[in-house]
Amino acid sequence: MRFRLADLAVALLFVAVASPADAQTIVADLPVPSGGTERAAFFAAAQGHATVVLLAGGEGIVMIDNAGNTGNTNFLIRTRMMWLPYGINAVILGSPDGRSLIGQRSQPAYAAALGVAVDFARARGNAPVWLMVPARALLPPPTALRISVAGSLASS
Repeated sequence: MRFRLADLAVALLFVAVASPADAQTIVADLPVPSGGTERAAFFAAAQGHATVVLLAGGEGIVMIDNAGNTGNTNFLIRTRMMWLPYGINAVILGSPDGRSLIGQRSQPAYAAALGVAVDFARARGNAPVWLMVPARALLPPPTALRISVAGSLASS
């Protein structure tokens, strides 16, 4: 079967128009209250009406390059571009200072770092923010997080 150059051009145009890779990506190193930084990548959907912050399970280490790419294979991190066609912005986070989160998710410092990430997401998307957490990365009930009426993240 032979393809004409015009057929190839039309196919490439379709892929370019339909691809979420055209989404605006903002990568920032966010200062966290504990004194370090956490890297965040915000992927903007066209006319986004909500934002999901996708958190990795396990050690929680997500290395994000300056373009927002990562080699992390966590299932939630892999879905970051799948939300965009539905008008949902996505944010992925590196752990504070690139350290393992094992044993840290129940600490107030981690809650404060998540608060910084929520503020970053809200400032970019001006939309409600939802945290998506793998079941194995859930926080224990005494330090469960809640979104206050004012919109900031707080520990309860």
